[in-house]
Amino acid sequence: MNSHQHLRRLYMPVLLVAVFMVISSKADAHAIGQTLGDFYNGLLHPLSVLVYALPILVLSILTGQQGKLKTRRSMAVFIITLISGLLVSTYSGLSSIFITINYASFIVLGILVAAGLNLPSVVLFLLVGLFGFVFGYLNGLELPSAASPVLFSLGVVTGFILFFLWITALTLSLKKHWFQIGLRVVGSWVAAIGLLLLGLYM
Repeated sequence: MNSHQHLRRLYMPVLLVAVFMVISSKADAHAIGQTLGDFYNGLLHPLSVLVYALPILVLSILTGQQGKLKTRRSMAVFIITLISGLLVSTYSGLSSIFITINYASFIVLGILVAAGLNLPSVVLFLLVGLFGFVFGYLNGLELPSAASPVLFSLGVVTGFILFFLWITALTLSLKKHWFQIGLRVVGSWVAAIGLLLLGLYM
């Protein structure tokens, strides 16, 4: 597969996501019905909020950098902890420690992606588990008051999982040196953004 085919594989999904995000920002929620809207809003929530989209991006890249076997096992860890975070958030309130951890994830994950390190499985699973739980917890707290908790939560979980799968698969499949360098650059920029956000928050 040549470089042009690689670029099409990279840019077409990005274009589709961008189109869906633009449509969602303009669409009338009543036009698609309340039931469909709850799931749809949950599905797009991880990608439409910067403080969730960037950490899951670098977490997915980091996981994909570790190879196929670790990626498959990390997927199971991510799903379990993400759902656990959502469930726990229904019985507790907002805690500043989770916000701090979310901002810290920009820095930690961004630096690890930029470094291109081959992490031990235990370390990778701990990172995936910790941040998966935090992502689920914080998204669970943002349930719209008029929305169905079940449908919105299913949408959030589906959105996170699909994005995680797509980015890890893309990272695994594109082995060109220039692409791997590009991923490291993305990691460094996300880490820089995290330092700025964490500084403003603190």
